[in-house]
Parts: sequence; structure tokens; C-alpha cells
Amino acid sequence: MKYSKKKLSIFIGLDVALFMCVLYFITVSGYRDKFLPNSTVGGVDVSSLSAQEAKDKIADAYSRYQLSVTFRGGKSETLTAGEISYRYDPSGEVEEALKQQNPFALIISDLKGFDRKASFHSSYDADQLTSTVKGWDELKRKNMKKPVNAQLVCNDGSFSVAPEQEGTYLSIRKVTASIQDAVAKGEEELDLTKMDGIYKEPTVFADDKKLAKEAKQLNKILAGKGTVTYTLPDGSTKKVDGLVMKDWLKEDSSGSYKLDESVWDQKLKEYVASLAKSTDTIDKKHKFKTHSGKKIEVPASGYYGWKINQSEEAAQLRADIDSGKSVERNPVYSSKEESTYKNNYGFGKTYCEVDLSDQHLWLYVNGKVVTDTDLVSGTNDGEHNTPAGAYRVSEKLRNTTLTGPVNEDGDPEWESDVSYWMRLTTGGVGLHDADWRGAFGGDIWQYSGSHGCINLPPSITPKIYENVQVGTPVIVYYS
Repeated sequence: MKYSKKKLSIFIGLDVALFMCVLYFITVSGYRDKFLPNSTVGGVDVSSLSAQEAKDKIADAYSRYQLSVTFRGGKSETLTAGEISYRYDPSGEVEEALKQQNPFALIISDLKGFDRKASFHSSYDADQLTSTVKGWDELKRKNMKKPVNAQLVCNDGSFSVAPEQEGTYLSIRKVTASIQDAVAKGEEELDLTKMDGIYKEPTVFADDKKLAKEAKQLNKILAGKGTVTYTLPDGSTKKVDGLVMKDWLKEDSSGSYKLDESVWDQKLKEYVASLAKSTDTIDKKHKFKTHSGKKIEVPASGYYGWKINQSEEAAQLRADIDSGKSVERNPVYSSKEESTYKNNYGFGKTYCEVDLSDQHLWLYVNGKVVTDTDLVSGTNDGEHNTPAGAYRVSEKLRNTTLTGPVNEDGDPEWESDVSYWMRLTTGGVGLHDADWRGAFGGDIWQYSGSHGCINLPPSITPKIYENVQVGTPVIVYYS
């Protein structure tokens, strides 16, 4: 049967259409269990993926999750998924999205794409999050700076208001809660500097009227007063300036200041007393590094140490303040140590070290041992024990007689002639030769010691006597 050209064209067109339909249906059938091209679920591209493949892709994205946390001072930390076991928890949303898909919309999908809205579920380990966050440097109390209120400052004798400072002191509890909330929402950035209540803030600001009024008054009252900067034995300095003197003024109920001479004088004396309390070392325990390198504390007895002469210092401080000049000096002392605290805790390099437990003495001159010897100290009976403490040689005598307590008949209980005498205490304890002894050291002191003095071998005592001076430190201790 012959067909006209027109009919033949129609048949061919139908065949092509049929072929295209078959091809389309074959293609569509391939998307019954996977997503169409240009498809997203909850914003994730799942084009041509099966449900499981889509879930795997979403899980992979969750495993790379990071939260960047910004702190004050330009600092930041990054919390990663691995640190908190952050993961995707499938809950059927992918399968539901695939079920809603119309495979026959393939052409439309190719042209426009399809976006299925979905909320993914996640989980994380709260304990791991808390532990990780608390380990950040910014959340360690030692690294936090507390805010500073606006306050009065005094520079070159003039008062002004220093502005407040924010600081970095924050609430660890609130930071942790904010991070937990951000992770739960899947957020990738958290700027703590823009959140209220995270950081502790100043409460007094630079525009405070009361501070401005104070500065104006004080500049008027304290104009022309001098300042004193003390250099103290531990190397620190302490300054008496307008900020200190402000507290010596009398303040009425309205906050107005005036200089009352009696109050001023009393406050000045109290300041000197406070300075002495923090500086004096007499009657306080002394640190000491022994010959073996061991660091010990010598009991608070003896009279070695720093002591401020409070009456003379108060008079000098008044004069310095009234001079209107800036003065740098040491306090006025009635007693000094041989050196600053940094130099062998104030004992310097020339001293005697006496270990009563080991019954041994070492004499240092300029940092070197020039002689050492066994000794015999006071009998260990609770009455005659040599007292431990930090002393000075207060007296040196040649060829003298030492005497004990006087009896009722007026005679001393005992007398000892010595060739070399070096006094330590006002009660009569000192270093001296003892030619009546045939042995030194060991445990002699336990049963046949002295009346309290430190007995030395006659052959060694002259060298010790020659190398110590009145004022040489003598450190006596039980190890």
C-alpha cells in the first residue's frame, strides 16, 4: 500500500513522538527512587540522589560543621563538630520529600528546579561542649580583665577623670548557654560582643558629674603639694601623691572636701604606720637559702631586719609634701638589712650560717665560704637551748669573762674566760671560743651543751672573729 507523502510524514512524526514518549517514560521511571535534577531539600542539593545518598550528604555536611565565636579584643575561637559529637539525626524528612516528588515533572525540574522545605534534626554532646568551651583561654578567670570604672587620676599634681574600661570579664554560664543555643540552631557565627549580659560592664562612666566635681575641688585644695615616691626593700615603689592625700582630707555629707590640719596630720601618721607595717621585717619570719640550697624560714626572733623610724619618717614626709617638689627616696629607717630582698632575702653575701641540728657553722665572705666548723650549742633541755633567729653581731670583745645569773649571795652561777666574744642577743647569747672542750659537733649538745652560747674550737675562732664585724648577719636555725 502506497502512502502519500503527507501521510508518510504524519506516520514518521507519530513514530518519533511515540519514541520520545517511551524514552521520557523510561527516564522518568529512573527517578521513582531518587530526586529529580535541580532538587534541594532544606537547602541541600540532592539532585539525582537516592534517599540514602541524600542523607549521607547531609550527614557529611553536618560532620564539617563549625561555629566561630567572637570575643572582645579581636579574639575568637572555633567550635568544631568533632569536639562536640555534632551529627545529623535523620527523622524521615528526606524520604517524605522524595515521596512528594512527581517524577513526571522532570522537564519542569530541569528548567526551574524544585526546593522541598524541610527541617533537619541534629544532636550533640552537651558535656563535651561545656568541657571544650570552658577550656578556651577567654573563659579562664586568670585571663579575664575586670571592667574598670571611670575614676580620678592624678598626673603631675593635677586631677582628671580617666574613662571607664570595658574589660573582658564575662559570665561563663551565659557564654555556654549562648553557644548551646547557636549550635542547636545550626548557626555558624556567634558574636558575643553584640550580646547583652555576657560581659560585666563598668558602672561609673567618664561623664559622671560627681567625679568632675571632685577633680575640680581637689585641684584647688591640693595645688602646690609635693609627691614622694618610696623605693622599698623588695624592689617595689610606693607613691604618695594627690590620690593618697585625697583620703587625708575631711569630706562632709555633701561630698565637699576641705583640709583640716588635725585630720591631715593624723592621716599622715596612719599612712606612715601602714607603710611600716608592710615594710618592717624585724620580729617577722625570714626566708633563707642554706648552704645546701634548701629554702627555709627562720623563726621570728632576733632583731635583724628593716624597721622604719615612724616619727622621723612622718616629719620628713610632711616636709617633702610642703616643699611642692617630686621626691624619690627610701623611707627613714632605724634598722636596715644588709641588702635588698632579691639578694639572698636581704642577708647579702657576708654572713654566718649556724645549723643547730647539724651543729655546724659556715662563714661566708663576699659569697664564698672562708671557713666552717663543728660547734656545741645550748643543752637541749628546754631551758638552755640556743634560740633560733636572725641576728647581727652586736658586740666584739677580746679576752673577756662571761658570767651567768647572779646567786643570792651575789656571785654568778658560773664564769668562763674566753679569748673571742661575739654577742648576738641582749640576753647574753653569742659566739665564742671554748678551750675547755675536747670535742665539737655530733650530739654533745643533747646532754652536755652550753648555757645557750655557741661554743667554737679555739683553733677556728680567731678567723671567724677577724672576718665578722659588728653588724654582720648571723642566721641561726634548726634543720
